[in-house]
Amino acid sequence: MAVARKRLDISEVAASATMDPGAAVEAGAAVAAGAARELEAVATGVATPAGSRTAQAPATASTDKVKPCGVGVAPLHPLTVAVTGSAGFIGSHVVDRLLALGHRVCGVDNLSYGLRENFEHHLGHPGFSFHKVDVRDLAGLAEATDDCDAFIHLAAFKIPRYGNALATLQVNHAGAAHVLELARRGCRKVVLASTSDVYGMSAALPFDEEGNLVLGPSTVKRWSYAVSKLFDEHLGLAYAEEYGLPVVALRFFGTYGPRHHLSWWGGPQSVFFSCCLEGKPIPIHGDGLQTRSFTFIDDLVEGIVVALLRDEADGRVLNLGSQEEVAILELARQVHHACGNEGEPRLEFVPYSSFTGQRYDDVRRRVPDCTLAAQLLGWQVRVRLAEGLALTAPWHRLSLTRRPERMREEPAALEATR
Repeated sequence: MAVARKRLDISEVAASATMDPGAAVEAGAAVAAGAARELEAVATGVATPAGSRTAQAPATASTDKVKPCGVGVAPLHPLTVAVTGSAGFIGSHVVDRLLALGHRVCGVDNLSYGLRENFEHHLGHPGFSFHKVDVRDLAGLAEATDDCDAFIHLAAFKIPRYGNALATLQVNHAGAAHVLELARRGCRKVVLASTSDVYGMSAALPFDEEGNLVLGPSTVKRWSYAVSKLFDEHLGLAYAEEYGLPVVALRFFGTYGPRHHLSWWGGPQSVFFSCCLEGKPIPIHGDGLQTRSFTFIDDLVEGIVVALLRDEADGRVLNLGSQEEVAILELARQVHHACGNEGEPRLEFVPYSSFTGQRYDDVRRRVPDCTLAAQLLGWQVRVRLAEGLALTAPWHRLSLTRRPERMREEPAALEATR
């Protein structure tokens, strides 16, 4: 039996860093209880007694002082951070950032659609290890992350555009339940990735974290992603309340940048880039007047890392996203110009029924209120859309010449071929 380890206090690590100012409840209980019972069988270590860490009270937002964003580059007490989904778009950039800050990283990914090339530049790095593990495998996840001080849980399945709602629900609820239970046993902080999709069709704009969530009917598969992530939020907050576990849930809004997936899974801008670079018309779902906000990867990663290293947001849910609202038609124009093209792009309007075969509830407007993230963490978006698209275009151009054709397919389609 392993000897219980004393976990590093995340707030102590953050305080030791040099700050850079510029820089569904019954079912949920059953899932968590099942994870706990399975973990007992795995016997990965001695549990920290419940209540041995005082619960972090939710921070009170202050409107008179905004804390500077940015984290130190030379921590006195480096953390070992488990990053699930580490071979994916967001996860691989989080790995880059943590290692650059002097922390150690345990990467976890099943490589179902993440790419080895996203992290292979770190192979051989003394602070990096990679484990090919599915987050649904509790025993494998426990073994891989046993020496970690904290978790950033990013592994997930997204909106099931072409079906596969079952995998979305299973991966997302089991992954969060397993991470939270393992974290509880070692009193380790958890940063949970959530999504702007939980706001659904709410008309209360901009979306703030205390606003009502308006989801469509259960018969529409696209809502399975939002429901699964909302469950993760509730489960994380329940662990925080019940066990004093430091947990923060972050709702992401439309992240893009180098390494985004080449299919719709990577977002509309990814498909638009491919079409512009290959001389194809840009597919526009619906009328193209629906609006979104798009967040450059560097900005999002800064928010994730600062939420990990500081405790002001523990026990809270925060929006992380750009407040630059843009219509999809305008996004198509900006991508077209970022690729070096002049004039207007060629467009192809595509009805939703053509790719779902069923009802698909699209959201007309989506823009966040990020006041809370600014107040608690000093976080703000620094890269505007036009600049971020210009930074992404060269990578996308090169990527089209060297990526295997399967990486342009939806992961749901890949699932059936493995």
